[in-house]
Amino acid sequence: MKMPVLNIPSKGARFNLLCMMAALLTYMSMYAFRKPLSAATFEGITYWGLDYKIIAIISQVVGYTCSKFLGITIVSSMKPQNRIRCILGFIAFAWVALLMFALVPHPYNVVFLVLNGLPLGMIFGIVISFLEGRRNTELLGAGLCVSFITASGITKAVGRFLIIHFHVSDFWMPFCTGLVFVPVLLLGVWMLSLIPPQSEEDKASRSERTPMGASERMKFFRSFSWGVILSTLTYATQSIWKCLCTIASVTMTLSKGNMVKNSLKVSMAPFIIHSMQAIPITSLLRCGEETTVPDIPRKMYTTG
Repeated sequence: MKMPVLNIPSKGARFNLLCMMAALLTYMSMYAFRKPLSAATFEGITYWGLDYKIIAIISQVVGYTCSKFLGITIVSSMKPQNRIRCILGFIAFAWVALLMFALVPHPYNVVFLVLNGLPLGMIFGIVISFLEGRRNTELLGAGLCVSFITASGITKAVGRFLIIHFHVSDFWMPFCTGLVFVPVLLLGVWMLSLIPPQSEEDKASRSERTPMGASERMKFFRSFSWGVILSTLTYATQSIWKCLCTIASVTMTLSKGNMVKNSLKVSMAPFIIHSMQAIPITSLLRCGEETTVPDIPRKMYTTG
């Protein structure tokens, strides 16, 4: 028996709420398969003169970074009918990697953290594909960006809760946290599947969003190269700093002494880095003023 198809309008408050909630729930669920690792301490485990947690976080970031570059090709060329199965497939792959991380002895299990991050970096690009090309894409994207603020803290809090109250080990906690968020993920993906395609008004206001081939991607890059390069460098710097803050946050919270003072020092730095984003964004806008590309979809794979 086929499930009934809901008649969702392509505009209005109902449409906006559906899009924002679907994107928020889906992307927040993705964080549950990536960020809980930061809530672990792996106390007393060291290899090659480094804390095991640092090795684990760096391994995951390596996979996540590689995923962003893979997404330039995979996400931009993805057909709309494949988006849902790719979200579920990518996150399922990352979840299995967390299972192997728990089963394989350390330090050899860090290989599975690389595999865990490898598909997750493409989830943002897929989710934003449901929202782009609308007359109010900026509003819908704001709903998605709420997940950047809340998801990391929520998923790490769930991870710490499992460790403290259910005595889950640091190695099993990431897998178990993902299990907790599976229902939320399924709800979010189901809501994404209800979002209607671009209307004729959307296409007239923006442009039709179609998969991009290699030649179209290269043409886009040549037209907006300075903005793309500066944006990439800025976000890479920001991501490195976020990684350092992530490594230190739980340790600083659990430690004694100047915890509050040190925490404030670390928390202020992202505001400085965020202000740097005005430079590449301005450059990208100036490129857009000087160059027009009406014959290709105005679509750029973005990171999150």
